[in-house]
Amino acid sequence: MKLLPHIARKAGILAVLTLTACSQTNEIRDLEGRRIGENAWQLIHADEARMTLAHDDVAVLVREKAVLPSRYLERWTIEGGHLFYEALETGGFASDSSGPAHLLRLYGNDAVLRSRGVDFRRPSVRSRANLAYAVVRNEDYVCFVFVSVFGDVRFPDSPGSELVRGGVCRDGSRNSVPDFEREIFGVIGALQVGGERLFELNP
Repeated sequence: MKLLPHIARKAGILAVLTLTACSQTNEIRDLEGRRIGENAWQLIHADEARMTLAHDDVAVLVREKAVLPSRYLERWTIEGGHLFYEALETGGFASDSSGPAHLLRLYGNDAVLRSRGVDFRRPSVRSRANLAYAVVRNEDYVCFVFVSVFGDVRFPDSPGSELVRGGVCRDGSRNSVPDFEREIFGVIGALQVGGERLFELNP
């Protein structure tokens, strides 16, 4: 079963979950809004991607990468949302770059989400297997967002040198939160880098 088969009537939802690290101009900015390079996104095929999936149940519409002096970035557009991978070439992410507070910085103040009544607040943020995630439902949408930092740590207090995050929205009138949550955890549990699964998500 492909991910999000009923999303067609709300195609505009792809615009909801913006890739926060990337501006819409000729610049790439980091998670805190600092300019880190010119926009050098390139379309890539599945066999060129660092991030892969252990199964083919997810319809990936577009894969892109950007190679900067300081980091490698990859973003996927999937039905109803996005997945994003980032690997630092040197050093690691700051100590506050993971967990609920970081998730709220990424998605808590997203203007497009807020305009659709999707509001992620701290009580809705949970943790599982090194993931910070939140699920929110209203009359129109059910949305899931997550972030995790992992990988080699090269300085004290850093949670790691690699990051994966993403968000998916779906028709809220057709999908229950428990079923949607299980489906997205199935996607996250299939993510791999270097042939190794990023998360062990026990039922």
